[in-house]
Amino acid sequence: MRKLVIICGLIAFALVACGGPKQASDANFKQAINDDLTKAQLYIEILSPLPVDMPDYALQDKFTGQRYPSLERAGLLRSSVITISNPPATGGYNGRGTRFELTDLGKKLAVPATWDPKIMHFVYAKKAVHSIENWTDPGNGNMVKVTYTYELDDVSDWAKRADVQSACGIDEVFAKAFGGSKTEQQTVLLILTNNGWEVKN
Repeated sequence: MRKLVIICGLIAFALVACGGPKQASDANFKQAINDDLTKAQLYIEILSPLPVDMPDYALQDKFTGQRYPSLERAGLLRSSVITISNPPATGGYNGRGTRFELTDLGKKLAVPATWDPKIMHFVYAKKAVHSIENWTDPGNGNMVKVTYTYELDDVSDWAKRADVQSACGIDEVFAKAFGGSKTEQQTVLLILTNNGWEVKN
């Protein structure tokens, strides 16, 4: 009986060792890539320090002009009508304009840019591995190239709006991640460390 217990214990130990974090497996690669992806959240950038004053003609711009109104409709910004008088930033414009500033919700969600605390980001999602497609043979056992497909995780409700996605240029990101087949592929290098597999940056 005692011999049987010892044998079972050795078998259990071997199974744990084989399935440990250093094993070359889809599960370990997925965990390592997800750990790295959490460090790089997806965000919308506010291109000017807030509050920002926009002349009426600037709101007709296809890119920056539609970004602020869409974020207002999403509840992150609020606007007020103002009169602009010769500010250098608008090339001496005089006339009607719109001031955009953060709402209470926007203040909670806005994250200062690392290179300029006056520039705000709104984080809307993060990438997560959908599936491991293939990987090269580790060979010497300490490096492997992994190809995977991804999806979006922790998506903010306000970012699901079609007008926000279009105006802020993230519609393609959503289309690739939620296009049904999730076939958008990316490739990374993983290295084996004392703690298991990690993305080589």
